[in-house]
Amino acid sequence: MTYIINPTIDLFLYDLRNSLGDDEKDIKQKRQYFHQKFHPTVQQQLKQDGQDNNQNIETEYIHLLKSTYAPLDPNSSGEDGYYYPVRLGDSYGLLLEVATLDKKTPEYFGELKAQIKQKLGENTATLGQTWMLSTYIPNFSETSPEEIEKIAQKCYKAIFPDEQEIKFDGRGEFIGATIFEYSGNNSLKQQTVKFTDEEITTVVQNQHIIITIYPDEETFYKLGDFYADWMRLFYYHHKVVWAYGQTRVLSNQIKKKFSKIQTRIESIETNITQGKRQVNKLEEISNILTEFQITINRYTNDLSNLQFQKNTIEINLSNYDKRIQTIQKKAI
Repeated sequence: MTYIINPTIDLFLYDLRNSLGDDEKDIKQKRQYFHQKFHPTVQQQLKQDGQDNNQNIETEYIHLLKSTYAPLDPNSSGEDGYYYPVRLGDSYGLLLEVATLDKKTPEYFGELKAQIKQKLGENTATLGQTWMLSTYIPNFSETSPEEIEKIAQKCYKAIFPDEQEIKFDGRGEFIGATIFEYSGNNSLKQQTVKFTDEEITTVVQNQHIIITIYPDEETFYKLGDFYADWMRLFYYHHKVVWAYGQTRVLSNQIKKKFSKIQTRIESIETNITQGKRQVNKLEEISNILTEFQITINRYTNDLSNLQFQKNTIEINLSNYDKRIQTIQKKAI
């Protein structure tokens, strides 16, 4: 029987707070959507604390609760689970954590995930999410790398029981722990999110899972020093993936509009060269030109948005690299 100690699940979720061109109504709708992820008592606390009231300043990192954390169960102290919401520039970040101090089998992660899903309901993240599973094992020094990977596989299988055994994308070390990462073969998925008055379609990463096996209790509890770093790191990761997904959508739109522009040009040329310049013919050309101009404007906007997403990718890749360096320095 394989045992793990203090299994802990951290689910990091990210939502866009405001997009380019959003007005106050749009920002309010996105805030309401983000608030849906919380217990009603925490929603009220978020409104009372008002840490997100200044809409004109993009803050790099701010806690949205004056108390920083809030228990998942309003009748508990938060030791068995909590919310940790922050604002990250033009986005929101939320960490939900559940854990147990006991010795369990890896399959117990399935029960912890069920607790999170029960609190979260059907609410999804508009930018992306990362599951981080952490634990430590007895006799770590006597456990082979192959056995540690088998434990990580069991942990993964516990939260995604319907999937086949997967091959991790990467394996590394962190403060003595062994880390595994799986990104679902870097596949993307399109999902529709319903706000109060509208629906938006967003493209996010299909899966992103981090599994960390610590060597002992002392090392495991160093995990708490890095939560703000993980929150930023995974945010930059998902912002890059999301922006890339946006470029795929925009590229398809640009291709369709370019094809439409070519068709309109051919139509104008045909109307000019054929027949007499009758009034109805001139009116028809005028209508085509008006439609043509509208298409050109939309095509130009899509090109500008494509450049904007390119800049977003570059900025967040740079931020990701800087945060990795910060974590490495702290881990020494």
